[in-house]
Amino acid sequence: MRILQICGGPSWGGMEMQTLQIARELREMGEDVHIFCSAGSELEKHAAEDGMDFTSGLFDPDTGIFPSVKACKKLLKDFRPDVIHCQRSHDLSVISTALRRVGSKAPLFFTQRMELRRNKKSIIHRRIYSRVNRFFCVSSFVREGFIKYSPAKPHKTFVMNNGVNLSKFDPGRHRKDMMIEKFNLPEADLYIGMSGRISPMKGHQDFIEAAAIVSEKSRQKIHFIMAGPASVGEDDFAAEIYRFAKDKLNKGNYTFIGFQSDLSEILTPLDIYVFPSHRESFGNVLIEAMAMKKAVVAVNAGGVSDIADCGINALCVQPQAPEEIAESILTFINNKEQREQFSEAALKKAQTFSREAFIENLLKEYRSFTSQ
Repeated sequence: MRILQICGGPSWGGMEMQTLQIARELREMGEDVHIFCSAGSELEKHAAEDGMDFTSGLFDPDTGIFPSVKACKKLLKDFRPDVIHCQRSHDLSVISTALRRVGSKAPLFFTQRMELRRNKKSIIHRRIYSRVNRFFCVSSFVREGFIKYSPAKPHKTFVMNNGVNLSKFDPGRHRKDMMIEKFNLPEADLYIGMSGRISPMKGHQDFIEAAAIVSEKSRQKIHFIMAGPASVGEDDFAAEIYRFAKDKLNKGNYTFIGFQSDLSEILTPLDIYVFPSHRESFGNVLIEAMAMKKAVVAVNAGGVSDIADCGINALCVQPQAPEEIAESILTFINNKEQREQFSEAALKKAQTFSREAFIENLLKEYRSFTSQ
């Protein structure tokens, strides 16, 4: 099956990473996969490094929709895809126009990864979206808003949660003592951490405030870890977070760790994982922490409800409530048996989000249209 994956995003975020990962995994399963991306983008760079077949020309720098449609038409004629999967809404205008102009009947799939909060029901949007055969949303939360604000029909719109590589996020993959040494972490009774780009919505300030409360109330020696770089354009905010931590926490009680290509390494030392993000469309990193058998404290907002079963495999709190986060952390600190019980339940739930099952479901959807 010839599969065309489309993403014109210029940066290297979750959407672009997912595009490449899906393409790579489909290729490993023997499918003929091609990526359509933007010239000079991070996706183009990583696709080249991976030896993936790709074509640039999709919203290249300083170009608009018409050159993109022209490039897309040529690609459709040359590659003749059996299936097309668009990963970014901005690119739908290009692919839907190009498909109509070349007269292609190839089924078009689209994945909505972000919460939709503005109306997209204009005549133009209706025409663009009418060419899509099936819509996928990464969570029930995203699907609800997508149906409300877009022209997508409910019977064409399905939830398809992202999958996690369970062999990579395996609690037995790394030794805890070796990871403590690798990251130069001080000796502690418990390690508590969070991960994510430093951005206002990720909840770093809430985590730091909660850490300060826990440090004051607990007699145990606890070290707090925050893993992740500053978001693009958010260097000033990151500097504020570093200052806030310095003001709130004792020196030596916390560690900031930048970008990690293998998050499983820094998850390994943790006894408790905190997911303080105010509003996530889904929350891949939450599943990754659960797959690493961590006791989880999570903000119950957005797509988290598809992952966390509150009171069973996670202690849930309200958004922007550092006191609640602190109390939940203290609950785990003071009750080792409960902490172990929740970590076991977290692992069991994470195993339902395997990457293999995700790719198999995706291929099943593709084939349901190509066999018609």
